[in-house]
Amino acid sequence: MNNLKYLSLLLLILLSIFSSCKKTKTNAEKLQEEQNILRSYLYYQGIQVGDTLSYSLKNNAETGKYEVTTKTPKEEMWDSNSNGFKPKKYALLKNYYSYMHIVDSGTNRSSINVGDWVVVRYKRYDLHGNLVESTEYDGNPSQNKNPLTYQYISGSNYSDGKFCDAFQPVLAYLGHNGRARLIVYSPYGCDEAQREYKSYVYDIEMQVAKK
Repeated sequence: MNNLKYLSLLLLILLSIFSSCKKTKTNAEKLQEEQNILRSYLYYQGIQVGDTLSYSLKNNAETGKYEVTTKTPKEEMWDSNSNGFKPKKYALLKNYYSYMHIVDSGTNRSSINVGDWVVVRYKRYDLHGNLVESTEYDGNPSQNKNPLTYQYISGSNYSDGKFCDAFQPVLAYLGHNGRARLIVYSPYGCDEAQREYKSYVYDIEMQVAKK
């Protein structure tokens, strides 16, 4: 009788474990769910993805320095009056499954060299428009964070151990005081987003640090 009770209890435990495992989503399922939410967000916000942009690094044999080459956005995306993209026009960032809208391309982009120190300030919003994090002081110390400071395009030596992968290709399109809005798929977002499987919207501004 005791053996029967023991076997019944063991069976219930195994069924409970099996049921729990079935309810747990895999990483792939979580990422697919996030992609579906992201596509719905783009649709309901009326966002038009008009181009796919990328950048590349090339070593200049004469100077020994790396130079950044970017793909020029399609003409119909550009608003010459604002020095940025037309409203609702976004570009897909190749290999990052994230989207960029240039608000203001900034100044002196050609004079920024790979490896120059830049400061990136940003505000991070969830897809409902709620502010989650800010590097600009807004009276709420719990939301205020230090800006990111690291070497332009090189993707190394970032100052505070934090880095957002999707920022890299965007900075290649910005000059001093350049601003952009990003919609970032979590694997290429900041650390917290990667753990949460959540896409976020980032308003970023880049400034060249004083040499």
